[in-house]
Amino acid sequence: MTASPSPVQQVERLLGAPLVASTPERLAAFALDGHGPALVAFPETPEQVAQLLALANSEGWAVVPWGGGHGMATGATPARYDVALSLARLETLLDHDADNLTLTGEAGLVLDEANRRLAEVRQILPLGLPGDRGSLGGIVAAARPVPKRLLYGDVRDMLIGIRVALPDGSLVRYGRKVIKNVAGYDMNKLFLGSQGLLGVIVEATFKLFALPDEERYVTGAFADLASAAAAAGALLGSALLPATLLLFDGNLGEAFLGAARLPRCGGQALLLAGFEGRSATLRRQEERARELIADQGGQCATVAGALPEEACAFLRLPTPARADAAALRLRLGVTPQGIVPTVTRLRESLAELELEAAVMADYGSGTLRIVLPWPGDQAAQTCAAWIEAMRAALMEERGYLLIEAAPPALKARSHVWGDLEGEAEIMALIKSRLDPKGILAPGRFLALP
Repeated sequence: MTASPSPVQQVERLLGAPLVASTPERLAAFALDGHGPALVAFPETPEQVAQLLALANSEGWAVVPWGGGHGMATGATPARYDVALSLARLETLLDHDADNLTLTGEAGLVLDEANRRLAEVRQILPLGLPGDRGSLGGIVAAARPVPKRLLYGDVRDMLIGIRVALPDGSLVRYGRKVIKNVAGYDMNKLFLGSQGLLGVIVEATFKLFALPDEERYVTGAFADLASAAAAAGALLGSALLPATLLLFDGNLGEAFLGAARLPRCGGQALLLAGFEGRSATLRRQEERARELIADQGGQCATVAGALPEEACAFLRLPTPARADAAALRLRLGVTPQGIVPTVTRLRESLAELELEAAVMADYGSGTLRIVLPWPGDQAAQTCAAWIEAMRAALMEERGYLLIEAAPPALKARSHVWGDLEGEAEIMALIKSRLDPKGILAPGRFLALP
């Protein structure tokens, strides 16, 4: 009797052996919380992605889609994990309509590469900072925060169309290559932030912006976070048009200044205000920003031009020890006015655990990024209890707390996404229609199978 072909053999027949990896070294690169797949597939076309999903659906294999891999730490431990579906080879810039300011790229196209090519015609897709190696599909699937959202908006504001491979092997397209498109339901938003739960994004279309002539940044060092937040509020409430308003608490501000190659200013909190546009306008905005910061007691220094690569990398992962894989990373959502009391509460509660946090806050969105050293698996239950207490306090104020990265010991004791109330039921219903066998990212999002 002839033995049935293994999953690796079946996928090799479908895609070709060069597009399949199954060695321990390659599989280890795609492990999630200590769980590795049986194989990694590297399809080169959307059609191959759809065919692979159809095969996985018929065989009952669990598939986890991978973009650039930068956000894969966010998500619960997978309930099952058979195939890692890498979109790295879907990297073509399919269409650039410079006249109508739109771009369509495959899911694996790296943002920095797209912007390098757009710069040739003085256009930009402002989803991240220079040097960003995130993939277009991954940015959409994660609904990743945009650092310059005050000027350009979020991913949802720039996304105007997607193409998705569904678990049944079909390829569907939502939206159009036009900015004013109001016909029917906006299905783009269904897949935005879905974390690969419902389908695999293989293409995305975005609206573009004119490349600014120049960027300028003003920093202000303050005696405390409350003064820095007051200055940020004054800037936001003025006639100025900042692209970025970031607050750094504690020694994180000094670490950022080092990454930005700026002299240390002292103080306990730092404000970074970024502006971009036409050079003549920027000079006026910079002068007014310096005045408003000084009015709140800030000591100013100006960065002319774009931030260096080290500073951009720092802002993507705000911690002095960026290489520390054992760090616990959290994202909190509050109102801008709630940033200071939330950080105060956070630091007071952490003092009882003898832990010190690095805190960066986006004042425009009220988003806080928190980085903590992991005290060890023996403290997992204590950390989980602290997270749940913080989460409950935030929910009373209509805020949220999600775990961006954590060791498996903590994920086993604390839900990554928190209590999503009725949203989980709605998403479960949608998933049951689009992925009835539950093959896509089982257990990773909303604790769904």
